[in-house]
Amino acid sequence: IVPRDHKWNNRRSIDLNMLLRERFIVRESGSGTLKSIQHNLQKSGYALEQFNIVSELGSTESVVQGIKNNIGLSIVSPIAVADELNTGTLKALRIKGLNLRRHFYLTRHIHRSLSPPGQAFMAYLTKGMADENPLQKFMEKTDH
Repeated sequence: IVPRDHKWNNRRSIDLNMLLRERFIVRESGSGTLKSIQHNLQKSGYALEQFNIVSELGSTESVVQGIKNNIGLSIVSPIAVADELNTGTLKALRIKGLNLRRHFYLTRHIHRSLSPPGQAFMAYLTKGMADENPLQKFMEKTDH
């Protein structure tokens, strides 16, 4: 994710090596987001230590604010910044050679019935999960 005025604002994707040279913001040690990024970097032959880390922050919102205020770039779920992507405040880029897909599991007690609000919530989640690539709708907004 980059701010609207970043030099890559006309791109759809970047190489991972390009990102290594930029100021980078990470989540705090122990966060699921950071663990996922580290795991996927390792699978691609990279390590987080190769990045120019300028800040370690405790929430996704603080990372987003850091990006908006040009402190650095980061890897954030497009779902977490959907409003900013829709308004053009931030821009999502693909990172070539890095698969950032995460898996989530929806569980419930097999011997208990879901309440109507529980059923509605489950339907909402499964509909959202059916979206093959939530980033795609933001990537289609640019022709570059």
